[in-house]
Amino acid sequence: MNHDALVVLVDDTVEIRRLFERRLGAWYRVRAFASAEELLAEVATLHPSLFVLDWMLPDLDGIALCRRLRSELAFDPVPIAIFTGVDPSAENVRAATEAGANAFIQKGSDGEIAISQMRALAEGYRRLARYMRSQAAVMSALRHDIANWLTGISTTAELLAPEVADLPLAAEDVETIRASSRQLVPLLGDLGEMLALDRGLELERAEPFEIAELIAEARGFLRDCRLEVAYPEAKSVSTVGSRRALARVLHYLVRLVESRVPPGGAVEVIASPDPGGLRLGVSFPGDQAAALSALFARERLDEEPARRKDLLPVEYVRRILRLHGSKLEVGGEGGRTVLAFRLAVGSATS
Repeated sequence: MNHDALVVLVDDTVEIRRLFERRLGAWYRVRAFASAEELLAEVATLHPSLFVLDWMLPDLDGIALCRRLRSELAFDPVPIAIFTGVDPSAENVRAATEAGANAFIQKGSDGEIAISQMRALAEGYRRLARYMRSQAAVMSALRHDIANWLTGISTTAELLAPEVADLPLAAEDVETIRASSRQLVPLLGDLGEMLALDRGLELERAEPFEIAELIAEARGFLRDCRLEVAYPEAKSVSTVGSRRALARVLHYLVRLVESRVPPGGAVEVIASPDPGGLRLGVSFPGDQAAALSALFARERLDEEPARRKDLLPVEYVRRILRLHGSKLEVGGEGGRTVLAFRLAVGSATS
């Protein structure tokens, strides 16, 4: 059952309204209206997952009503089904489609098929809405991090204002500006990558590179890390992909585990040949494998995004590794928690 979702039905036949209120009500909340006028009087207050419109209505017909709904930006992604006894000729189906309908369901056909078609449309919208909430949460997390580092820059820059220009600028203040800038610039790059992936575009700079170059770039991103980070010896091994994005994956893995490392513990970056190609990742002392596995196994991390400090690292790692045909594996080895992924040596991104 998904009683958070709303299906809006417009039909002037009371028996049909009652029937579908009962049948669809097993899965969704249902609001039924007898005319287009009734719906339009309340539509601004509704947040439906599906509109089901009769063609033959006493005032505005279903095709004209469909056009009215499609003229509202808020309802642009919401599916609309024309549910009618009108002949499903090519001309009528084309008219419904051109008005913005997603489906043409004929009355009098098998009721179970009609219900299944309506549910398919509503569930498709539910998945889209969940994806969009996830995207909004990721962007919110990025915006939050960018704002934090901008605050560090702008606050410290106040020391350079004319009214305090005669005061000495402490070395730690200068370093605050530098550190904030070092964090801000990569975050802006991450934002561009996330937006590109959201539009279905591939990452730029997919090219062959040495693993030593990847480790060096990751070291730069982790320069201001509060933890001790140990790096492996450079290996003469190469792969193909986005070196920057994979270095950021290592950065985000360290960021993800930094609050879980016991006092005095250190994070080790992993980069070693593996029977399956090349193994990369991080490890740290302790047994946090179950908690971290559960975090990456979750479908949704968008609840209370301001409090979801793990959202950005998890989503960035997921998306970049998926682009490279890989995925994160979480486990334990010798009293340490290991987060690692594999890349094929010398292979291109998928």
